[in-house]
Amino acid sequence: MLESATLRTRMNTFSPLEGMGTALEKTKSELHAIFDFAVSGGAVGVDLIKLKDKEGNVALLPKGAYITQSFVIVETAVTAVGACNLSFGSVAADDILAPTAKASLGAGVKVDGKQTGLGATFVGPATVVLGTPITATISDTAILTGRVHLFLSYVIVP
Repeated sequence: MLESATLRTRMNTFSPLEGMGTALEKTKSELHAIFDFAVSGGAVGVDLIKLKDKEGNVALLPKGAYITQSFVIVETAVTAVGACNLSFGSVAADDILAPTAKASLGAGVKVDGKQTGLGATFVGPATVVLGTPITATISDTAILTGRVHLFLSYVIVP
């Protein structure tokens, strides 16, 4: 008899897009998106930067996705000359991660997003047929360094 993990791996080859869940668990998916100053820069602005997946493609939520849980892990500290806030969003500029000061985004730090797993904190649905990008908003002064990993759990609601 096949072990559960082996079966899921084999079934996932039939999933329409990577990250869309397995054939066994179509309603539960996760997305790993990355903000990397070295790749995208750090200019001040609302929704200017689209986060990338680990392959370097724009990280997209599929149509009908509701974000149920989110958190970030900082790999490289976020720095700026002056005060600086970083937020992440999908439907709105900061609906995933509230504006967070650079002092709270040091290397190795984990920060919980707005989604805690409770229904009242869900964000969505994503409405763009080809996928809704995850964006970064930078306020006050430009970011000089930083690499932040964003992890999202979501469900697809028809």
